[in-house]
Amino acid sequence: MLPHWSRATLIGFFAVVVLSAASIGGAAGLGPAGSIAFSADNQIFLEQGGRTVQLTHDRPGVVGIAWSPDGSRLLAWRYRKLPAISIVNADGSIGSQVATEVAGEPRWSPDGSRIAFQRGQYHSGQTGRAIYVVDANGHRIRRVTKYALPGAVFGSVFSWSPDGTRIVYAGGSPAGHGLFIAQVGAAPSSPTPIPSTLTRDPGLPGDPVWSPNGSTIAYQDGAGGVSLVKPDGTGRKRLPVRFAYGPAWSPDGSKLAFVSRRANYVVNADGTGLKKLPGCRCVKVWPGFVQRLTWSPDGSMIAYAGGTGPGRQPESGIYVEKLDGWAAVRIASSPTSQYSRPLWRPMHT
Repeated sequence: MLPHWSRATLIGFFAVVVLSAASIGGAAGLGPAGSIAFSADNQIFLEQGGRTVQLTHDRPGVVGIAWSPDGSRLLAWRYRKLPAISIVNADGSIGSQVATEVAGEPRWSPDGSRIAFQRGQYHSGQTGRAIYVVDANGHRIRRVTKYALPGAVFGSVFSWSPDGTRIVYAGGSPAGHGLFIAQVGAAPSSPTPIPSTLTRDPGLPGDPVWSPNGSTIAYQDGAGGVSLVKPDGTGRKRLPVRFAYGPAWSPDGSKLAFVSRRANYVVNADGTGLKKLPGCRCVKVWPGFVQRLTWSPDGSMIAYAGGTGPGRQPESGIYVEKLDGWAAVRIASSPTSQYSRPLWRPMHT
């Protein structure tokens, strides 16, 4: 989150940058595998071995991050007049511009070779967010679909399939709004709806995430909860927790974690074994900000930001909690800054 920027500024003026570990110039570097990156004061920091180090020194700043699948690079929003994707080295220097008019939250392809992002689409009476894919080197921008729903300030309405050939997204059609699957090819193709997710109810779906083995899609169902569904629309199951969002699969796909108003939860991949975790500081998440859970590489812990919202809350900080019943532990905090957007670095493969 950006404690010093207005929500309107967030929507209109953030961009995506790629932080590369190819030429690490600072002493901090990217840290060991398993370190946690997070945002504060419009910069990116790392928590590693009980020590917090600043990774970026950009002005007016970068915020919001996503590790590449191999843990060698990061995605981040960069504040500029025009939302654009640029390449940046780990020392904070800004590289060439790759694409413009970026909206929503970008996602790496499973192999790290491409980036999917949303782009505003308002011509010819159409509204919504078109989804585009660009090579990580900035070449070959192509549109995948044009009827995705607008994403949250720090949310996403799409997710890659594990093999990188398809994208599931929350969108609309004459039959209603719900989840759709589009092929990622050289030219846009007709999307396929997931029938059991289509509805005309006022609540909008979002945040779909494909399981690592490709068998299940978890998503925020628009009715205040998280649901599971097979890509063909069968086996739809709503989890019995109200006001739930932000589903995140464990690295091996055996479990799903998600957020509710007052607690984090974890459930088996088939929807059984629902477990409320003991520690959470989620109740003060400010409207318009999206709480994110991030898994440790071995799947034994999750990390999250506490007390997120404008200004600094007493609970502000980065927390880690185990799945075995131990209470959450705050591993990083500051008396003057708000820490947010934690993301555990994946293990190198």
